[in-house]
Amino acid sequence: GVTPQAQAQMNRLVAIAEGGHQGASLGDCFRFVWRYIVQAGYGKITKHHDCPDMKSDYAKHFAEYFNVAENAKRWGIKRLSIASPYQAPKGAIVVVAPGTPGTRHPVAGDIAVARGDGTFINDGPNMTYGAPGRFFADGGKLLGAYVPAI
Repeated sequence: GVTPQAQAQMNRLVAIAEGGHQGASLGDCFRFVWRYIVQAGYGKITKHHDCPDMKSDYAKHFAEYFNVAENAKRWGIKRLSIASPYQAPKGAIVVVAPGTPGTRHPVAGDIAVARGDGTFINDGPNMTYGAPGRFFADGGKLLGAYVPAI
């Protein structure tokens, strides 16, 4: 469960992402999702330069950073105990590993906002990671799913 304040941030994140994507996923997922996070005020992240010690070259860096408990706690983020991005609630941030269906970059992975309907938004709308029932069989790997811990 999340607090009403966290749910409000999650709803705001989805609304911002719905109106802020570029219409197609062109490999700019981290930059777009980070902008949505800052605009929504997700957890304790409210400025573009928050989390200055996080690498931000690739989507997987978000997971690497927030999978460290001290970083997550400091910035008001918690990692969910789920195995598939399709289990993420509306407004969660999901990060999948390189090689997951729907990813193109051999190193970066993908970061997106869960819509809660089996689709995801980053720099493009309607992202998926293959068929939900085949996520693992097709080589999918969730690095983490995150919600505000406020």
